[in-house]
Amino acid sequence: MEDNSSQLELIMSDLDEEAEGNRVEEVVTNRVHPSFIRSSQHTFSSICFMVTAALFLFAFGSLIGYVAHTKRDGGTPSCIESTSSEDVVQTETILDWSNITSLLKNKLTTSSIENSLNEFSSTSHQAGSPGDMEMSSKVWKKFTDFGMMPWTDSHFVKLHVRPTKGTNTVVFRNKTFSEPGYLAYSPTGTAQGAVLYAHYGQTGDFKSLQDLHISSEGKIVLIRAGKISFAEKVANAASVNASAVLIYPDPADYSFDEETSLFGHVHRGSGDPFTPGFPSFNHTQFPPAKSSGLPSIPAQTIRASTAAAIMSKMGGHDPPPEWASGSLRDVTYKLGGDDDVVSVDVNNDLTVTKIFNMFGVIKGFIDPDRYVVIGAQRDAWGPGFAKSTVGTSLLIELARVITSMIHEDGFRPRRSIVFASWSAGEYGAVGATEWLEGYLSSLNMKAFSYISLDGVVTGSVFKASASPLMYDLIESTLKEVSSPSDPSKSLYSQVAGNNWEVAVMEPMRMDDPTYPFQP
Repeated sequence: MEDNSSQLELIMSDLDEEAEGNRVEEVVTNRVHPSFIRSSQHTFSSICFMVTAALFLFAFGSLIGYVAHTKRDGGTPSCIESTSSEDVVQTETILDWSNITSLLKNKLTTSSIENSLNEFSSTSHQAGSPGDMEMSSKVWKKFTDFGMMPWTDSHFVKLHVRPTKGTNTVVFRNKTFSEPGYLAYSPTGTAQGAVLYAHYGQTGDFKSLQDLHISSEGKIVLIRAGKISFAEKVANAASVNASAVLIYPDPADYSFDEETSLFGHVHRGSGDPFTPGFPSFNHTQFPPAKSSGLPSIPAQTIRASTAAAIMSKMGGHDPPPEWASGSLRDVTYKLGGDDDVVSVDVNNDLTVTKIFNMFGVIKGFIDPDRYVVIGAQRDAWGPGFAKSTVGTSLLIELARVITSMIHEDGFRPRRSIVFASWSAGEYGAVGATEWLEGYLSSLNMKAFSYISLDGVVTGSVFKASASPLMYDLIESTLKEVSSPSDPSKSLYSQVAGNNWEVAVMEPMRMDDPTYPFQP
């Protein structure tokens, strides 16, 4: 692999010279993150949904090109209006959706996707680990085989890892619980106080406690995972002067084993929080700084079994009725009393880690200096099947199919397509954010849209988060793509209710992988 952080600039400059007269005047930066959600089971039976997701993404990308063409030329493109044979080929390819779907169905097969899933599945590929490096080498080889001129972008970032000696611990009524999971960027140290159950830790939950005249000050707040990000939960707890936060997966929300550990981060932001606004290049000197989004109180994840052991012995007031709907084993949900004292000890290690982002490019035939970026997170806390493995496999399959369509079928993409494999996504889109910070001036001019493949297939109900400027394109694409459960119907026809935006679109939250790409 080549480690050449400046190659992107060189490629952009090269493309600029070839297409100086072909620039689109408007600068529009958008992104879309389509996902199928509502299921916690991720097996190879999801392949049919991956095919549908790939069709949706390709159709969406084609429509982006169509809209840009009409803006540029001042009307709907047609063969009659075209002034060159190259324009005729490109216009026909963009507008003839039946030809595109036929090519995709022939080239994007369930067997090819399954092969990619098998190839990119691994037991562990945490950011900067040997497993992550092995996956990056596989991505590099694929991009090379496809003739995509791959390059790498390396950064030296500060990442929290679990304690090198022992584990983080929670002590309740003289019993010590060693917790394998952890939350990156939590302050280290020990906190002690009465435990207080605060439902999901949302702002409204703490307001409900205030209405019950129950103070959160100095308390160890026990919170269910879900609804909002870990970082938001911890920030909400800190705002009411809690001393620490414990987060657990309630069986009512998650169907995995009660001994399953949770991993995540609590930085309210993206990128390396110790170089805010600056790219973490090697040997680059920055003034001492850290992100204002770092938490001020310790936070730790605990297993459902640990939460059950604590909550089964908690006293205090009854919670609001909806808070008692959890499914912890042998637990009657209580808010906790002053004598329910918990001690939390967090000893995560902060290390400087070298990470690699991997890139491959398909050069555009009309506007090569304008880019559609398609990205997928490569790292994961564990196997990461639903997020990193599926996303990386689809990234590779889309690259394979599009390059094949160009070389064998005369397909001509209007713009360049940059395929990006990010590292350290689990820590808050660190790899993607550092890349943006390093090349922001060029990307502001040339990056037209960003499409994320993270978690693209995790269930059977279509959901998406995107810039509002993309909503019309998403609606059009939903009407073009067939449902995987009933090919005779479009995805749009199966949207529940009369308002497709309400049924499909979700707000882009801070933990969304497209969050750092917002303008």
